[in-house]
Amino acid sequence: MRLFAYSFKNGKWIETPRLSVRDVALLVDTEGRTIYIWHGPKSKIKDQNEAKKLLLSLRDRYSSFQFQKVGRTPEPALQAEIKRLLGSPLGQGKTRIFAIAGMVAGLVGVGFGIFVLLTLFDNSQYSTTLTQATITDSWLQSLSWPTGLGMIAFGVAALFSALSKRLYMLVALLIGLGMGILAILYINTPNTGSGWGRPTGYIWPLTLFQTFQVLITVFELVAFAPFLVGFIAEIIKIAQE
Repeated sequence: MRLFAYSFKNGKWIETPRLSVRDVALLVDTEGRTIYIWHGPKSKIKDQNEAKKLLLSLRDRYSSFQFQKVGRTPEPALQAEIKRLLGSPLGQGKTRIFAIAGMVAGLVGVGFGIFVLLTLFDNSQYSTTLTQATITDSWLQSLSWPTGLGMIAFGVAALFSALSKRLYMLVALLIGLGMGILAILYINTPNTGSGWGRPTGYIWPLTLFQTFQVLITVFELVAFAPFLVGFIAEIIKIAQE
């Protein structure tokens, strides 16, 4: 037996390669000319009732098919197909663990980003006057190294997101990696007239110093803001799985 599965999503039937215990689904056996109606053990009564309303039109459209509700003890062949569509519980568990591990690693990266921002505006680390700012190598390194460590954390998070097939998280983390690398290059590259890099020397005009702060802030925020949005979305998704 080979079934084609259609889950009930947003008021319509959508073909799906796998099922979850929260789905209301139709399992179509084209050879046996049978459409099985399956309610996942954690499916919502509301979804079941809405899906039931659409079944009337389907019965007219597929009058040559027999409609049959899947009971608690389906025949072995049908039970095996449902199990295949649900996937291995062990495999699902690993996927969830990878997703959570990626989220934790991403949060570590965000933590380094916040540390960089706090350091960036901590005026005890540098001295300013009305016209200029005096900075040190150690202050620049205190921006560069945490950013690099944050990117390592984002790299680990991206790996786990790829393994768990969390596409949005992966894209968000790759954006973060790109922006973090740009920030590191900007901090460690003196601008010698090429138009790219931090001001040269250790005494900067105040306007350039403030521009430096703004640019690093933008790099850091663009690096971890998409991840935070994805993080919230993933919490909701994991809770629904």
